[in-house]
Amino acid sequence: MDLELAWDNSVPGASDDVADALDYAAVSERVSQCLQTLQPELLERAAEEVARLLQGEFGVRWLRLTLSKPGAVPAARSVGVRIERGGHGGMKRVYISIGSNIERYRHVSAALDALAGWFGELAISPVYESESVGFDGSDFLNLVVGVDTDMSVGELSRRFKKNLRQTTAAKLRRPSSVQGLWIWIFSPGGAMRPAPLMGGLNCPPGLKS
Repeated sequence: MDLELAWDNSVPGASDDVADALDYAAVSERVSQCLQTLQPELLERAAEEVARLLQGEFGVRWLRLTLSKPGAVPAARSVGVRIERGGHGGMKRVYISIGSNIERYRHVSAALDALAGWFGELAISPVYESESVGFDGSDFLNLVVGVDTDMSVGELSRRFKKNLRQTTAAKLRRPSSVQGLWIWIFSPGGAMRPAPLMGGLNCPPGLKS
């Protein structure tokens, strides 16, 4: 099997942190597990299942997969299949809703600084003040930020999960208290759909970029 995977190299290139890079060992292990569990009869089935695994679990937006079977045909050294899945390009507008009610000015400013460092120019909405709903707490500051990116939902989720809280915490020299982060993905011709990024920062099943 030969794999080519599209990945945003700018993040690990800037941070020099292996945790920001695509985990090659994890990719290899999951592909092996998938094929051992599935035990497909056809190369075509194996190729499609591996492609779905890589795009679903690792957020790979494009891949080329070549799967060969040496000695399958007497007259040929090897036979196999090659597939491409996903797309290379296309910037999309992503909307990120930010809210905080704990040291809110400092936390919101730290979050905006972090986003600007990743995405460059930000489209920032007016800031609104709102009461806490469902619990007794201080008033929130809320705003929406728009950025253009070619990152997949999986890539964005991993970046937020690992880096945003660390970045804001480092700026404030204490654990971050940025509250209520949501990602909104806008697909041309479709509606905006929410992906809550609270707690474990998990995107809901079936959300596509």
